Amino acid sequence: MISEAKPGDLADIMELEREGFPARERWSEQAWGEEIGGEGRCVLVHRGDDGRLIGVVVGSVQGDTAEIFRVVVAQDHRRLGVGRSLMVGVLDWACEAGAERVLLEVRADNEDAIALYKSFGFETLSFRADYYGPGSDAIVLAVSVAIKPGGCQQ
Repeated sequence: MISEAKPGDLADIMELEREGFPARERWSEQAWGEEIGGEGRCVLVHRGDDGRLIGVVVGSVQGDTAEIFRVVVAQDHRRLGVGRSLMVGVLDWACEAGAERVLLEVRADNEDAIALYKSFGFETLSFRADYYGPGSDAIVLAVSVAIKPGGCQQ
């Protein structure tokens, strides 16, 4: 179900992007294309039983810090564990890549996403007013990860 994104996934990723974000917050096809296969980048996709791409996550690692830039799940597959499986995948990747801390920004009004991230131990680090545009604030969240006996853990 979870695999690394390939250039051939770009059209499906763009469909999720259009479904998941208002026009002013969307990444371009070029930006997504640069993420796929980019150095220090992790782009994972989640496919449904029918093979349809139903979720994507992208993150990066620099030094001991990782950042999750995007988590997008198809609207008809939300609250079914897709986002959770993508988070497990990207957090494992970040830990294995040497990250000790993972950061992300989330819209302050995205209660479902905030609840998901907090279930992984993310805590509020800071607040960014108008980060996504006027009246669209962001919360910066962080979690520590570590390699322990048995593998990476949050």
